[in-house]
Amino acid sequence: MFRKLFIVFSFVILLMGLSGCDLLTGPSDEKVIVKIETIKDAKEFVAEVADSAAEMEQGLMYRESLDDNQAMLFDLRKPSYASLWMKNTLIPLDMIFIDEDLNIVDIFKDVQPCATETCENYASEHKVRYLLEINGGLSDDYSINFGDKINISTLEGDSV
Repeated sequence: MFRKLFIVFSFVILLMGLSGCDLLTGPSDEKVIVKIETIKDAKEFVAEVADSAAEMEQGLMYRESLDDNQAMLFDLRKPSYASLWMKNTLIPLDMIFIDEDLNIVDIFKDVQPCATETCENYASEHKVRYLLEINGGLSDDYSINFGDKINISTLEGDSV
């Protein structure tokens, strides 16, 4: 029991350090457009932004669906080694790791929900600034690959 609490507490502290925010920050309504330039064409997603520790910890947990043009963008605020897990996540996801130059450096495709108490971590081998979660399988459907360039803009079209 103590070990589980320690692991959860350590994870929360890690997220607080990555985000530069405290846990009392409420859910963000901020959304951005994430455009991925693939070899074939460009794909756009309307992404909810998770940039506080609480938002990053919650992620897409308990969501029963996600439209194909929707995503969640985790903003780590500075390049860091990072990982995601599928605890309490109900839908398969593609996890896309993006460096500070807005290039895709790692992708975990069609990651299935975790149905056990202990869930696998999906970690980037590179320092990343952003993590993007989209519906599982879309990376292959849209030909999203390593090295593809990302553009992030406000809903009004201003670059972030």
